[in-house]
Amino acid sequence: MNMGIFHALKRLEISQKKTLEHPKACPMKRAIYQHKLDRFIQQGYRIIYIDESGFESQTIRSHDYAPIGKPCIDRYN
Repeated sequence: MNMGIFHALKRLEISQKKTLEHPKACPMKRAIYQHKLDRFIQQGYRIIYIDESGFESQTIRSHDYAPIGKPCIDRYN
């Protein structure tokens, strides 16, 4: 931002704010999702939210510690 504009906005006590909505959010898709979710809840289904970052299909460790001259052999559960 141009510093002149920044100072002028500051004097007017105007600041830039973050919006509370995602710019790509579609209200129609959200309404359809909410309707489906409400139907599942009415049918007695338990809704569980899972964060996919906790799942790994493969774990590859490129580096680890081992004695000099010995290969690094490890297990991951």
